[in-house]
Amino acid sequence: MKVSQITLDDFRGIPHLDVTFDPHITILVGRNGLGKSSILDALAIMLFQVSSSWHGERTRPPFPTGVIKAGDRRFGKDDYSINLHFSLEDAIGAEVPLKLDWRFSDKNQFLRERGSFDLLRNFVINETFASEKDVLLLYYRQDRGFDDDRGARRAMETTPTLSLFGPLRAISQLEAWWDKRDAEEARHVRDVDSDYRDPQLQAVRDLIREIDGFVGLEYSSTGEPEGLYFRREDGARIHISSLSTGERSFIILLADLARRLQLSQPKATLDRIPAIVLIDEIELNLHPSWQSKIIETLTRVFKSCQFVVTTHSPQVISSVESGHVRMLTREQGEIIVRQPLRTKGQTSNYLLEGVFESHERFPLVDDLIDSFNAAIDEKNEAKAANLLEKIVSEVEGDPPELLVLRKRLKGLAS
Repeated sequence: MKVSQITLDDFRGIPHLDVTFDPHITILVGRNGLGKSSILDALAIMLFQVSSSWHGERTRPPFPTGVIKAGDRRFGKDDYSINLHFSLEDAIGAEVPLKLDWRFSDKNQFLRERGSFDLLRNFVINETFASEKDVLLLYYRQDRGFDDDRGARRAMETTPTLSLFGPLRAISQLEAWWDKRDAEEARHVRDVDSDYRDPQLQAVRDLIREIDGFVGLEYSSTGEPEGLYFRREDGARIHISSLSTGERSFIILLADLARRLQLSQPKATLDRIPAIVLIDEIELNLHPSWQSKIIETLTRVFKSCQFVVTTHSPQVISSVESGHVRMLTREQGEIIVRQPLRTKGQTSNYLLEGVFESHERFPLVDDLIDSFNAAIDEKNEAKAANLLEKIVSEVEGDPPELLVLRKRLKGLAS
């Protein structure tokens, strides 16, 4: 399953918007308030509806309480609509394009358009569709759900393919899963094969070794506290609750995704398991060096997944080609989607100005430099000298830019 396009009309603050998606990775960028998170929320709503078609009327899961709200209508409008274009594989493995249309009415009811849903339901009934039912649908919101609730460990989720809404309980679920499989691995080593390694645990171990500074992880039932411990290159053991916020954001996301994928298809390797994964603010709490690696790691390790993520980080988009990036901007009251000219390998300064429409310097310094250059063009030496003094007081150190400004002033004086 892949999503190819979503259309929003009067959803939250968005009058109308069409967004297309790359089959592997799409990165949404734009100023706050332009609708990046709203696009992910709308995708989650529609993916839930697609997954509901995999069930009969009696087994179809109810829509989660509180997800659909009248307040999501744009101000002054009676309803809003969301249309999703996606594809599913038929019995012979060919991609079949499909569409699902939904509308929230002024009577506070979310109504599916019968025509599009019936086409989808007929396709599901008439095709050999078991593999698509295993596709993981997952949404990491800004809070990530990286809890450490020991009481939740006994409540392993029974529907790992449907993690679009609510807290993910990533840490407690990861520990419970690891504890169970680790015990089974130990029994197999003791009774059958001393060299045996559980394939699912080994996949996560190998993944952790790819992260700078870490060489493995293990579960300790006798440690204080009990739980998962990560081993650093220097030999130190760090309990999962003692990881820094940035380490959690990077390590737990990778480990939790790997666990959920293997729950959906236990016999497949990580690179062969499909999923649609939504991640809001993927750079959250990450050091810039990890921001530049996160996309490459996700797309290399989880090759069969489709990712849709949002970011405010130039380091994140510098790792992908511009065709994967969607820039959201507002023009004359409308939200417009564009693709930047180039992103991969570009400097942060270039991306800040050209893609994120931000200043590479503190805005006050930029304004002072603009005023200085204007004074030079006007041949106003006194004004330029005064502005240069202000610039020097606002800039720490003696960067090359100051040398250029001094030469311009000296040239005017001579």
